[in-house]
Amino acid sequence: MSEAILVLEDVNASYGKSHVLHGVSMHVNAGEIVSVLGRNGMGKTTTMCTIVGLLRAHAGSVRFEGVDLVGMAVDDIARRGISLVPAHRGIFTLLSVQENLQIAQRKHAAWTLERVYDEFPRLRERRRNLGGALSGGEQQMLAIARALVQGPRLLLLDEPTEGLAPVIVDELTELIRGVGASGIPIVLVEQSFAVCRTLARRHYILEEGVVVYEGRTEDFDADASVLERFLGLNVEAH
Repeated sequence: MSEAILVLEDVNASYGKSHVLHGVSMHVNAGEIVSVLGRNGMGKTTTMCTIVGLLRAHAGSVRFEGVDLVGMAVDDIARRGISLVPAHRGIFTLLSVQENLQIAQRKHAAWTLERVYDEFPRLRERRRNLGGALSGGEQQMLAIARALVQGPRLLLLDEPTEGLAPVIVDELTELIRGVGASGIPIVLVEQSFAVCRTLARRHYILEEGVVVYEGRTEDFDADASVLERFLGLNVEAH
Protein backbone atom coordinates (compact mmCIF):
# COMPACT_ATOMS: atom_id res chain seq x y z
CA MET A 1 0.00 0.00 0.00
CA SER A 2 1.34 3.43 -0.92
CA GLU A 3 2.22 5.86 1.82
CA ALA A 4 -0.04 8.90 2.20
CA ILE A 5 1.70 12.05 1.00
CA LEU A 6 -1.16 14.36 2.09
CA VAL A 7 -3.41 13.84 5.12
CA LEU A 8 -6.22 16.14 6.19
CA GLU A 9 -7.50 15.28 9.64
CA ASP A 10 -10.63 16.81 11.15
CA VAL A 11 -10.08 20.12 9.32
CA ASN A 12 -12.38 23.04 10.17
CA ALA A 13 -12.22 26.34 8.29
CA SER A 14 -14.34 29.47 8.07
CA TYR A 15 -14.77 32.63 6.05
CA GLY A 16 -15.36 35.19 8.77
CA LYS A 17 -18.34 33.94 10.77
CA SER A 18 -19.33 31.46 8.09
CA HIS A 19 -18.14 27.98 9.11
CA VAL A 20 -17.49 26.16 5.82
CA LEU A 21 -15.48 22.99 6.54
CA HIS A 22 -16.69 20.78 9.36
CA GLY A 23 -14.14 18.13 10.31
CA VAL A 24 -12.91 17.24 6.82
CA SER A 25 -10.62 14.21 6.73
CA MET A 26 -9.08 12.76 3.58
CA HIS A 27 -5.76 11.49 2.29
CA VAL A 28 -3.83 11.21 -0.95
CA ASN A 29 -1.30 8.45 -1.50
CA ALA A 30 1.94 8.88 -3.40
CA GLY A 31 1.36 8.68 -7.13
CA GLU A 32 -2.45 8.58 -7.07
CA ILE A 33 -5.20 10.81 -8.43
CA VAL A 34 -8.02 11.50 -5.99
CA SER A 35 -11.20 13.35 -6.90
CA VAL A 36 -13.32 15.59 -4.70
CA LEU A 37 -16.92 15.72 -5.82
CA GLY A 38 -19.94 17.68 -4.67
CA ARG A 39 -22.53 20.17 -5.74
CA ASN A 40 -21.65 23.87 -5.96
CA GLY A 41 -20.98 25.58 -2.64
CA MET A 42 -20.25 22.39 -0.69
CA GLY A 43 -16.66 23.27 0.27
CA LYS A 44 -14.54 21.72 -2.48
CA THR A 45 -12.62 24.89 -3.42
CA THR A 46 -12.40 25.86 0.25
CA THR A 47 -10.68 22.56 0.92
CA MET A 48 -8.12 23.30 -1.79
CA CYS A 49 -7.54 26.82 -0.46
CA THR A 50 -7.03 25.43 3.05
CA ILE A 51 -4.42 22.95 1.83
CA VAL A 52 -2.31 25.69 0.23
CA GLY A 53 -2.78 28.18 3.09
CA LEU A 54 -4.97 30.72 1.31
CA LEU A 55 -7.45 29.98 4.10
CA ARG A 56 -6.20 28.97 7.53
CA ALA A 57 -7.80 26.02 9.27
CA HIS A 58 -8.88 26.89 12.82
CA ALA A 59 -8.95 23.24 13.88
CA GLY A 60 -7.44 20.02 12.62
CA SER A 61 -4.27 19.37 10.65
CA VAL A 62 -3.09 19.37 7.04
CA ARG A 63 0.00 17.20 6.86
CA PHE A 64 2.12 17.07 3.72
CA GLU A 65 5.03 14.63 3.74
CA GLY A 66 4.63 14.46 7.51
CA VAL A 67 4.74 18.22 8.14
CA ASP A 68 1.67 20.12 9.38
CA LEU A 69 1.02 23.05 7.04
CA VAL A 70 -1.57 24.82 9.19
CA GLY A 71 -0.33 28.32 9.99
CA MET A 72 2.46 28.15 7.42
CA ALA A 73 2.79 31.03 4.92
CA VAL A 74 1.42 30.44 1.41
CA ASP A 75 4.82 30.87 -0.24
CA ASP A 76 6.43 28.42 2.21
CA ILE A 77 3.79 25.83 1.37
CA ALA A 78 4.41 26.42 -2.34
CA ARG A 79 8.15 25.94 -1.82
CA ARG A 80 7.41 22.55 -0.28
CA GLY A 81 6.07 21.50 -3.65
CA ILE A 82 2.29 21.99 -3.64
CA SER A 83 0.93 23.72 -6.74
CA LEU A 84 -2.68 24.86 -7.09
CA VAL A 85 -4.24 25.49 -10.49
CA PRO A 86 -7.24 27.64 -9.53
CA ALA A 87 -10.58 27.70 -11.31
CA HIS A 88 -9.78 31.19 -12.67
CA ARG A 89 -6.49 29.76 -14.10
CA GLY A 90 -4.29 32.65 -12.98
CA ILE A 91 -2.22 33.09 -16.13
CA PHE A 92 -0.71 36.41 -17.22
CA THR A 93 -2.89 37.50 -20.12
CA LEU A 94 -0.48 40.19 -21.36
CA LEU A 95 2.51 37.84 -21.53
CA SER A 96 3.14 35.22 -24.19
CA VAL A 97 2.76 31.51 -23.51
CA GLN A 98 6.53 31.15 -23.36
CA GLU A 99 6.93 34.11 -21.01
CA ASN A 100 4.24 32.69 -18.71
CA LEU A 101 6.20 29.45 -18.52
CA GLN A 102 9.63 31.07 -18.14
CA ILE A 103 8.45 33.20 -15.20
CA ALA A 104 7.11 30.14 -13.37
CA GLN A 105 9.96 27.77 -14.19
CA ARG A 106 12.15 26.48 -11.39
CA LYS A 107 15.72 25.52 -12.08
CA HIS A 108 15.68 21.81 -11.19
CA ALA A 109 12.08 20.96 -12.10
CA ALA A 110 11.67 17.67 -13.96
CA TRP A 111 9.15 19.37 -16.26
CA THR A 112 11.30 21.60 -18.46
CA LEU A 113 9.87 23.89 -21.13
CA GLU A 114 10.80 21.35 -23.77
CA ARG A 115 9.02 18.56 -21.91
CA VAL A 116 5.93 20.73 -21.51
CA TYR A 117 5.93 21.49 -25.22
CA ASP A 118 6.29 17.79 -26.01
CA GLU A 119 3.34 16.88 -23.78
CA PHE A 120 1.27 19.98 -24.65
CA PRO A 121 1.94 20.41 -28.39
CA ARG A 122 -0.76 23.04 -28.68
CA LEU A 123 1.25 25.28 -26.36
CA ARG A 124 4.29 24.88 -28.59
CA GLU A 125 2.18 26.07 -31.52
CA ARG A 126 0.92 29.04 -29.49
CA ARG A 127 4.14 29.84 -27.63
CA ARG A 128 4.37 33.37 -29.06
CA ASN A 129 0.68 34.16 -28.51
CA LEU A 130 -0.41 36.28 -25.56
CA GLY A 131 -2.17 34.43 -22.78
CA GLY A 132 -5.26 36.53 -23.30
CA ALA A 133 -5.47 35.49 -26.95
CA LEU A 134 -5.76 31.79 -26.12
CA SER A 135 -9.01 29.85 -26.07
CA GLY A 136 -10.39 28.71 -22.71
CA GLY A 137 -8.99 25.23 -23.19
CA GLU A 138 -5.57 26.56 -24.17
CA GLN A 139 -5.53 28.84 -21.13
CA GLN A 140 -6.26 25.83 -18.94
CA MET A 141 -3.42 23.90 -20.57
CA LEU A 142 -1.11 26.85 -19.93
CA ALA A 143 -2.22 27.07 -16.29
CA ILE A 144 -1.44 23.38 -15.76
CA ALA A 145 1.87 23.69 -17.61
CA ARG A 146 2.83 26.68 -15.44
CA ALA A 147 2.25 24.54 -12.37
CA LEU A 148 4.33 21.68 -13.77
CA VAL A 149 7.42 23.77 -14.53
CA GLN A 150 7.45 24.72 -10.83
CA GLY A 151 8.34 21.11 -10.06
CA PRO A 152 5.32 20.14 -7.94
CA ARG A 153 5.30 17.18 -5.56
CA LEU A 154 1.52 17.50 -5.37
CA LEU A 155 -0.80 19.09 -7.93
CA LEU A 156 -4.22 20.52 -7.03
CA LEU A 157 -6.61 21.07 -9.95
CA ASP A 158 -9.76 23.09 -9.26
CA GLU A 159 -12.48 22.60 -11.92
CA PRO A 160 -10.03 22.22 -14.85
CA THR A 161 -12.75 21.36 -17.41
CA GLU A 162 -15.42 23.84 -16.36
CA GLY A 163 -17.07 25.62 -19.30
CA LEU A 164 -15.03 23.83 -21.97
CA ALA A 165 -16.31 22.08 -25.10
CA PRO A 166 -16.48 18.27 -24.90
CA VAL A 167 -13.66 17.76 -27.40
CA ILE A 168 -11.38 20.02 -25.32
CA VAL A 169 -12.46 18.25 -22.12
CA ASP A 170 -11.35 14.96 -23.68
CA GLU A 171 -8.00 16.44 -24.66
CA LEU A 172 -7.42 17.92 -21.19
CA THR A 173 -8.42 14.66 -19.54
CA GLU A 174 -5.74 12.82 -21.50
CA LEU A 175 -3.16 15.46 -20.62
CA ILE A 176 -4.00 15.20 -16.91
CA ARG A 177 -3.86 11.42 -17.13
CA GLY A 178 -0.34 11.76 -18.55
CA VAL A 179 0.71 14.05 -15.70
CA GLY A 180 -0.59 11.53 -13.19
CA ALA A 181 1.21 8.72 -14.98
CA SER A 182 4.47 10.66 -14.53
CA GLY A 183 4.11 10.05 -10.79
CA ILE A 184 2.77 13.39 -9.58
CA PRO A 185 -0.13 12.86 -7.14
CA ILE A 186 -3.18 14.94 -8.01
CA VAL A 187 -6.21 16.21 -6.12
CA LEU A 188 -8.93 16.86 -8.67
CA VAL A 189 -11.98 18.98 -7.88
CA GLU A 190 -14.53 18.47 -10.64
CA GLN A 191 -18.24 18.82 -11.35
CA SER A 192 -17.99 16.19 -14.08
CA PHE A 193 -18.23 12.69 -12.68
CA ALA A 194 -17.27 11.36 -16.12
CA VAL A 195 -13.91 13.15 -15.88
CA CYS A 196 -13.38 12.01 -12.29
CA ARG A 197 -14.31 8.46 -13.18
CA THR A 198 -11.79 8.44 -16.03
CA LEU A 199 -8.90 9.88 -14.05
CA ALA A 200 -9.29 8.89 -10.40
CA ARG A 201 -9.62 5.51 -8.72
CA ARG A 202 -10.72 6.95 -5.38
CA HIS A 203 -13.27 9.67 -4.68
CA TYR A 204 -14.56 11.84 -1.85
CA ILE A 205 -17.96 13.53 -1.83
CA LEU A 206 -18.44 16.77 0.14
CA GLU A 207 -21.82 18.02 1.27
CA GLU A 208 -22.08 21.24 3.26
CA GLY A 209 -18.43 21.03 4.28
CA VAL A 210 -18.59 17.43 5.45
CA VAL A 211 -17.12 14.34 3.81
CA VAL A 212 -20.24 12.23 3.37
CA TYR A 213 -18.71 9.48 1.25
CA GLU A 214 -15.38 7.95 0.32
CA GLY A 215 -15.14 5.18 -2.22
CA ARG A 216 -13.66 3.75 -5.38
CA THR A 217 -15.18 3.94 -8.83
CA GLU A 218 -16.33 0.35 -8.55
CA ASP A 219 -18.17 1.25 -5.34
CA PHE A 220 -20.24 3.77 -7.29
CA ASP A 221 -21.01 1.07 -9.83
CA ALA A 222 -22.14 -1.26 -7.07
CA ASP A 223 -24.35 1.36 -5.38
CA ALA A 224 -25.80 3.88 -7.84
CA SER A 225 -27.82 5.49 -5.06
CA VAL A 226 -24.69 7.27 -3.79
CA LEU A 227 -24.36 9.46 -6.88
CA GLU A 228 -28.10 9.95 -7.10
CA ARG A 229 -28.34 10.97 -3.44
CA PHE A 230 -25.38 13.31 -3.21
CA LEU A 231 -24.85 14.54 -6.78
CA GLY A 232 -28.23 14.01 -8.45
CA LEU A 233 -26.62 11.76 -11.07
CA ASN A 234 -27.60 8.47 -12.59
CA VAL A 235 -24.35 6.51 -12.57
CA GLU A 236 -25.50 4.34 -15.49
CA ALA A 237 -25.59 7.49 -17.67
CA HIS A 238 -22.04 8.50 -16.84
